[in-house]
Amino acid sequence: MTELVDRLDSVPTWLLFSSFIIGGVVLTITAEIIVHKRVTPEKRARAGGSTAAMIQVLAVFYAVLVAFLIVDEWSAFSDASSHVSAEAGELTNVYRESETFPRESGERLQAAIRDYARSAVNDDLDSVPETGGPSEETSKRLDRLFTILQDIEPETENSVFYQRAVDDLGSVVRARRARLDAASDTIPSTLLFAVLVVSIIVLAVALLLDTRERGPHLFLIGALAVVVSLNLALIVSLDRPFGGAVHVSDQPLRTGLLAPAGR
Repeated sequence: MTELVDRLDSVPTWLLFSSFIIGGVVLTITAEIIVHKRVTPEKRARAGGSTAAMIQVLAVFYAVLVAFLIVDEWSAFSDASSHVSAEAGELTNVYRESETFPRESGERLQAAIRDYARSAVNDDLDSVPETGGPSEETSKRLDRLFTILQDIEPETENSVFYQRAVDDLGSVVRARRARLDAASDTIPSTLLFAVLVVSIIVLAVALLLDTRERGPHLFLIGALAVVVSLNLALIVSLDRPFGGAVHVSDQPLRTGLLAPAGR
């Protein structure tokens, strides 16, 4: 299940949702045609009452399960986005504080900050989804930031800004650690499998509903397949905040830190 989700992560968002919807509707309608040929109207009528009761129970369970997953994933997605913004904000603070240092030292620190931001965007954001761990290159650039800051001997009037820079750089480390943790926070394969199984059962039971009119029955089954497929596509797309079809934006790092390089 994990390998399947990994493959789907590389699919564009529009194609992912379209494929799920089209595939879900086609499979459901095909299954309905088969059921219609094999299950007589008399059997549908006899099973109508129990089928309606069962679909109500399954619908409630399905709705609670899907809502829990989507809310949990969106919360993790929002947290991951907040961590990126926090990291960019703290780096920007260090960048501004470095402007009060001696010119040569300040420029070295600013260049190192831009190098770190560039590595974070190009290497670190994709590292956990691809390798399961942080980027070694980004870690080296973060260590270099501390080394440069330690080598600076601030003048007396700049000591307050130096202390703030030290504190803010510590906050960068914490924000990065939180970002990396968020990148590895995915839904367990067993839970994804459970959602898939429940979705199939809901559709299978709905096929046996006795609606008496075939046209409205096909429409209801098709509409239910669209809803179920949309839910599955949304769950898959949000499963990996930095590697999924829908992923956290790196704009805070690009706009706040890589832009100054052009000044």
